[in-house]
Amino acid sequence: MKIRLLHPSETDIQKELLFTALWKPEDETPHTKADLELPHIKEYYQDWGKQGDLALVAVNGDDAPIGLIQIRHKTCVTDDHAEHPELAMAVLPEHHGKGIAKALFDELFTRIEKTESGIRLGVHPKNKKAIGLYERFGFRVYDRPDKGYPQMVWLAETL
Repeated sequence: MKIRLLHPSETDIQKELLFTALWKPEDETPHTKADLELPHIKEYYQDWGKQGDLALVAVNGDDAPIGLIQIRHKTCVTDDHAEHPELAMAVLPEHHGKGIAKALFDELFTRIEKTESGIRLGVHPKNKKAIGLYERFGFRVYDRPDKGYPQMVWLAETL
């Protein structure tokens, strides 16, 4: 496995991996590819390559994408921590448990250590594996909007 930058022309790869990030539990209606065109989802990839956009792709030995981590400044569902970019992350299910998420986080933190003071994200409240992963990397819940996902933040001083 190696990690490389996502090129702005690779929106198809980005969208495919972001679709994986749209996790829902088995007791909820699954997402469809059409959901990638919803305005609040398009914010994650539309016009990629703006100032501050950073995406890293993990690829296997055949150069096939197997994971993604990205940050982007976009709208925030809360006022707290809105100044920080939002993180999206996905590892294809067949590659879970192989250290890919850790490698992606390590590379991201190395690249942003001098440029970002924090990162925020929202996570499905039933996605306990993802919540645990984020907590291991220093994220903490800072808000639980009534009609939204728990919001988590990582602040640089936690390093």
